[in-house]
Amino acid sequence: MMTSRSTGIDFLKLILVVALVVICSPPLMAVEPPALWTFLVYLDGDNNLEDAAIDDLNEMEIVGSTPDVNIVVQLDRIPGYDSSNGDWTGCRRYYVTQDTAPATINSTLVQDLGEVNMGSAATLQDFVAWGVATYPADNYAVVLWNHGGGWRAADLKSRAQRPDKPLMPKAVCWDDTSGGDPLYTKEWVSAIGGAGAPLAMVGFDVCLGGMMETAYELAQTGLVSSMAASPAVEPWDGWPYDTILADLVATPGMSGLALANTVVTRYGECEPYFTMSAYDLSHLGATAAAVDGLASTIMSE
Repeated sequence: MMTSRSTGIDFLKLILVVALVVICSPPLMAVEPPALWTFLVYLDGDNNLEDAAIDDLNEMEIVGSTPDVNIVVQLDRIPGYDSSNGDWTGCRRYYVTQDTAPATINSTLVQDLGEVNMGSAATLQDFVAWGVATYPADNYAVVLWNHGGGWRAADLKSRAQRPDKPLMPKAVCWDDTSGGDPLYTKEWVSAIGGAGAPLAMVGFDVCLGGMMETAYELAQTGLVSSMAASPAVEPWDGWPYDTILADLVATPGMSGLALANTVVTRYGECEPYFTMSAYDLSHLGATAAAVDGLASTIMSE
């Protein structure tokens, strides 16, 4: 039997083509698995808390992000209160990295947003959605950081003196550059619900955030599992982020409720004369019904 030379040539051509394809094809890239946690802090320093905001970011840098835990901050500043770290104003996003400088921000600057209104629901929703998309993880925590106003005695007193004056609505995150605009309850609820991501924990590093109404509104979104907040006032320094995040980094497999309990434990160690609470939002339906029943009984009697 005679063998055609053309068949051998065709076979050699095929080998050559395959070799070229292998050589020229881009290498297969390893897909990085998502982190276990992304910890997002909405750090509103656009008011008289600017120096405390910078202190808390430096506390986060004591720990820094790890492959398992992303720590991400949106920090808005204001002129006139703190001149450190270049005295820049406006709003920046940082991926928090570890360092030992207690007063200098050395984290990775991810975005410079210019001036934004931290009292806007759109600003909060954009931050949460961006953080979830940019730093995917199995679990997400969102912390709202600033002043907080619940039903306060001063408001009730002013109401008694001026019946025509409405009570101050519950709100957080006042932005002085934007005319003192805060995030009212309906706004932050809309922002968290609009971000569309399930959140293992939402924290309020504010005064008077740990109220039944706050927890109920979070539960109604269907996206939040647990909450950490103070039903009373907080001290100027707020949460001890160094110890809270050290625990999360050491045990990144913890649940959202475990993280909320960690906030309570570490806050209690640091501020023994103040109050912090953890909330399992899966129980809010029964709790709300009990509170409603109590209120109805009190009013009927």
